[in-house]
Amino acid sequence: MQNVKGTAPLAAGPGREYFTEQYQEEYGNEPGVFTSQAFDATAVCLLANAAVGENDGGAIAQEVRNVANPGGEKVTPDTLGEGLTMAAEGTEIQYVGASSAVDFDENGDLQAATYQYFGFEEGGGIRTIDEIQYS
Repeated sequence: MQNVKGTAPLAAGPGREYFTEQYQEEYGNEPGVFTSQAFDATAVCLLANAAVGENDGGAIAQEVRNVANPGGEKVTPDTLGEGLTMAAEGTEIQYVGASSAVDFDENGDLQAATYQYFGFEEGGGIRTIDEIQYS
């Protein structure tokens, strides 16, 4: 495995530390690859659903950018409960997550992400060769 290299998404958002602490407390280990991204995706869907006020997939999809992109009061993983209340009350919010700022373009794609370029060490283990910022 000495010549094998790979990439994986990293959690580099402003809510990463809180999310990691809570995850470790609940499950007794570090979050895995895509765990922070899955949490953020769920949080954005919940916030959009609260803002819309009904369980309508099309309406929720239209609200995703409104609750995630810049503008409004910042909501992070540690203030998600309060953010749900604010969204339901019509307050303008911006979710910034565990994985990234969670800012979507007009196509619904993330505008920024961080990736780890890694290799395997002799005797086991993974070493980070570089962190790549996509934006």
